[in-house]
Amino acid sequence: MGKVFCYGSLVNSMSRLKTIGRATAGTYCHLLARAGYVRQWSIHGACSVSGEKLTALALVRADDEWTYGHTVGGIMIEVTDKELVRLDERERGYVRQSVPITLFDVGREGDKDEEVFTYVSERQEAPTYEFPVRRSYMNICIDGFLEYGDKALEEFMCSIEQV
Repeated sequence: MGKVFCYGSLVNSMSRLKTIGRATAGTYCHLLARAGYVRQWSIHGACSVSGEKLTALALVRADDEWTYGHTVGGIMIEVTDKELVRLDERERGYVRQSVPITLFDVGREGDKDEEVFTYVSERQEAPTYEFPVRRSYMNICIDGFLEYGDKALEEFMCSIEQV
């Protein structure tokens, strides 16, 4: 068993169900700014259903001394090793990264050595005409954050960095 931090389309319970194969409860939380990440439109890929080209969200390292990390809202889920493999398959193009739980606002003192997995990008690919931000993808993200309330959606909409 392990924990995974989801911050885009995987916040949506139906999206997780299609990938993992079971319903998973998520705990809304924040990756703290001191972790040094920002959420951006940064991954060129294709929709798993339609095959349409798109640009997806990713966590990327803040790239210089003037760009500090931002607090990133998302959810934490528990997965089995088999489910983690399914997530790895879905998140091709991303790198699975281990982040100390102390860099989240849900970390407790007794958990200080616990790690949480998340998927990050080592490249920054801005949306283009060929790889746009698809409304269908955005709606999956919006619906997912709405599952955690209006405040979660507002935080999501206000926290996407432009490349």
